[in-house]
Amino acid sequence: METREDISKGSKHVWTVQEDSMLVECLVQLKTDGKFVADAGFSTGYLNRLEEMLEAKAPGCGLLANPHIASRLRTFNKSWQVVYDMVNNKNTSGFGWDTEKKCVTAEDYVWAEYVKVKKQAGNFRNKCLPHFEDLTYIWGKDHAIGMTASMPSSLAEDDEEDYIIEHEINVEQGINTNTNVDASEQQPTQSAEVQSSTK
Repeated sequence: METREDISKGSKHVWTVQEDSMLVECLVQLKTDGKFVADAGFSTGYLNRLEEMLEAKAPGCGLLANPHIASRLRTFNKSWQVVYDMVNNKNTSGFGWDTEKKCVTAEDYVWAEYVKVKKQAGNFRNKCLPHFEDLTYIWGKDHAIGMTASMPSSLAEDDEEDYIIEHEINVEQGINTNTNVDASEQQPTQSAEVQSSTK
């Protein structure tokens, strides 16, 4: 078992579907409570509060504000931003959001054209993002003024320990040796107004 000292040295944690759900639930709670909400996202100390909340939900989980929670939120944010821009950007057309399957919808030609410009978007075709609505509730309002403004600088920075987005999506899909639960079966903790029709 990892010690706190091992973890602090940067040992990697593979997040389970259940841990992802708990993290998003805690983040939604922080957003709703408003205590750690600031003009540019969340205020100082919110990562430590998330650590405490996760420990309360899953005693002994060992998830630390840094590196675990900060890194996972960067990954969530990167994935969410790509999908949010496809579905909600006024300069994109032909994308929608399937609220049941929790994935982006578009005709083949729309995907083909969009991926020519935004290659990273190709990873999200037919991929379930079970927490998209919750993350939109958390980050959507700030996204209008730019994503780096919606997150503390500690989360906006590149992190050499981050997994590539495609790997993280696979983990969210339930391709994880630590869980037998498919991510597509996870229920969102809170829904936000999300565009559900094709533009």
